[in-house]
Amino acid sequence: GAQLVYAGGFGQRLSVVAVPDPDGGLGRALDGGAVELEEGGLRARTFRAAGNVVSVVGELDRERLRQVSFEFER
Repeated sequence: GAQLVYAGGFGQRLSVVAVPDPDGGLGRALDGGAVELEEGGLRARTFRAAGNVVSVVGELDRERLRQVSFEFER
């Protein structure tokens, strides 16, 4: 797996975690879609992308977090 951490100009943080899922077993738990969570000022979106399960977690509003995660999904 891999984790990338970004910091924005206003102090907001964004982490991207990718876990290999070559047989699709982990991704099947997502029921074919993305899972979105929000707690304590953090938002997370987890999805399947190119043989991996990816989570994008950050201090961003919901729409901005979706925009960022869509870039990884493509």
